[in-house]
Amino acid sequence: MSQKYEWFVRLPDRPDVLETRLENRPLHVSHNKPLMENGTITFGGPLLSSQPTSMEEGLQKITGSIHLIKARTEEEVWELVRDDPYAKLEVWDLEKAEGDVHWGWPIDEMGPAIALVAVPLNVMDCLEGQ
Repeated sequence: MSQKYEWFVRLPDRPDVLETRLENRPLHVSHNKPLMENGTITFGGPLLSSQPTSMEEGLQKITGSIHLIKARTEEEVWELVRDDPYAKLEVWDLEKAEGDVHWGWPIDEMGPAIALVAVPLNVMDCLEGQ
């Protein structure tokens, strides 16, 4: 199987790991930077329990992470996850982690009508036109 699929991975934090998470964020980011640059991780970030009103409040509401990972197999996804510093430091509760595959066709196979939907919108450009 040579086709890569995009996997949505939800990685909940263990209880009381915020300090460990924040102390090791530079290590986590430097580990993932090359994976983002080569397109293996297409998106990632913290999950929050609710919408924060400030950065400080947002930090207190972190409940885990999400990643969009391009991989050929589910096992490849979990290998990448287990190699992350947050996994090795037991910030994430991997027993509760979930991953779902998203199956998308390449845009050139969808035709022009669907390809238009796939073009990212710049919100500011949309607002300026109003």
